[in-house]
Amino acid sequence: MDIAPDPLRWPQMSVRLAVIEELLDALANDGLTAADRQGLLARVKKVMAEHGRDVGRWYAFAGFFHGVAEEMFRNGEIKRPLVHGYDWDGDHDLEDQRLHDLPHHHAARP
Repeated sequence: MDIAPDPLRWPQMSVRLAVIEELLDALANDGLTAADRQGLLARVKKVMAEHGRDVGRWYAFAGFFHGVAEEMFRNGEIKRPLVHGYDWDGDHDLEDQRLHDLPHHHAARP
């Protein structure tokens, strides 16, 4: 099943990294004033903060969904536990997979 927080804002890391790369290249300009550099760094921080909030919304929502599904399984309301796209192997280690597929969830294999 697919679920997502509403309103849907997909974290577009590649787009944001391109913006940050441009900003960092601009920082290499020797003709910048201290104020110019501070302004560019503030823009980098803003882009990263936006990304953090967007990703955080997905993890918070998926965590809520995960908790509800675990409770439903314990209460016998669903027959199998759910596996979640942020932790496909269910080991609670979020760094051991290449694909962080936050909107996708499915029933665990029997």
